[in-house]
Amino acid sequence: MRKERIKTIILTLLILNCLHLTGQIWFNKKLWPTGYNFFSSVANNAFVSGILKVIPIAGTTFSPWSAYADAIRPPSIVVSSEKARQVFRHGQKQYDNIWSTSGDVVVRLLKTDTPRSAVIETREWNNMLNGNSIFINLGVAMDAASFAGLFGQQTGTIFPDGMMISQFLITGDNVMKDGIVCFRDASSGVITKYWVDYNEDDLFGKINSATFGKSKVGEFVFDHKMDTPSLNPNFKRTVYFDSQVLLPQADEIAQNMTVFNPIDGSADSFDKIVSVLGYTPSSLRKRVSLEGVASYVENSATIKISPNGLVEYSAVDADKGIPLQSSSQQPHKIVGEIVVLASKLMQAAGDEHPLDIYLVSDLRQGSSLTVTMNYSYNGLPVIVQTDNGGHAVYAQVENGHITSFKMVLRTFNKADGSIAFMSFYNAVDILSKRFAQNNDPVKIDDFFNCYYVLDDAVLPAWGAKIAGSDEAFIVTQE
Repeated sequence: MRKERIKTIILTLLILNCLHLTGQIWFNKKLWPTGYNFFSSVANNAFVSGILKVIPIAGTTFSPWSAYADAIRPPSIVVSSEKARQVFRHGQKQYDNIWSTSGDVVVRLLKTDTPRSAVIETREWNNMLNGNSIFINLGVAMDAASFAGLFGQQTGTIFPDGMMISQFLITGDNVMKDGIVCFRDASSGVITKYWVDYNEDDLFGKINSATFGKSKVGEFVFDHKMDTPSLNPNFKRTVYFDSQVLLPQADEIAQNMTVFNPIDGSADSFDKIVSVLGYTPSSLRKRVSLEGVASYVENSATIKISPNGLVEYSAVDADKGIPLQSSSQQPHKIVGEIVVLASKLMQAAGDEHPLDIYLVSDLRQGSSLTVTMNYSYNGLPVIVQTDNGGHAVYAQVENGHITSFKMVLRTFNKADGSIAFMSFYNAVDILSKRFAQNNDPVKIDDFFNCYYVLDDAVLPAWGAKIAGSDEAFIVTQE
């Protein structure tokens, strides 16, 4: 009887192993010709997708929604009480706690059919920022549906048509004892205040817990009149800041790190990357330049992989590009799929670490969408400077197809020691000199500490997001 039981267990293990290997071949190796993707269509079938959630025979799986939520998480959250202010970065325990609380409040608001609301003046908004509040700058502007999708909700119908959300704050109503959520429209600047059924005492208790015994680590630039183009006609200001940029009280010190290009230059690693993009390497015409750049060509698209870690894809026509799985053309779902693609490319290059990446381009409804993203390490943005520019990921989407895609593959590891950033005011002086020849003052939407990667060197820097652009202007010590 014991031998029969052992045989049964061994046979079961063999069958499960066969299913696993079959899944690897069917869903990962992509042994189908270009233009005919039978197994991919099977994998995307709703019934089969349900099975794969229970029995993941295709190896590591990625969720586009969770990928989107991770990519759009704000780099930092500002928590203020009456006497203290703290800034928590992505990856810190307090950050996760405050972000979870913020999500609870926002979801409750989004589920309210007709919440009470009112348009308020900037002065009231600023007063709230300096009181008991949670302030979140998403770093990008997004339509209502994309904002709702960030919190796992399907719609954002409480917002006015055309509203673009980039900043919001959460506080409480001392009279009604309700929660309050205020949104600043990135397009018009209009600030709308919503009341939500959330206990004010509970909210303020969490705010005070996060700031208890702490000091005030920064002040908003509106307190220093640095958010106006000029104070008087005799003073020409070359740069000015969005009023919600935080002026730190002390120079920051961050963990040192090293940068590594995961591409080893082998034909096998190149072929794996091509497979992730949905093509069979053996069916494409391949040539390698003297510089080691591998080009894979077919009638509808070209793929280039450089030894420096740059992966490029270009489709001849929009309908010949990489098809997105989502039936919806909502921007946040598109971003989620692009993050999944980037994660799989990193795995194909041999890096198994979770991809830490964040969105820097705005999300708007439409038939076309440009998506740009940057790396993040230890809660700080990482700007990688290459011939491709400063973005880690670039994607152009047309009518449900990725028509152009670029990614600079990089991994980051902890190094000994720390790096110190120059002071806010020194960085502003350098930035002002750079724009001294401009006729009109330049508005800075965000100003932040970041790692600047130039070749193999990692430098402490400030990144300035210029109004109307998703490019970060880098300020380093002169």
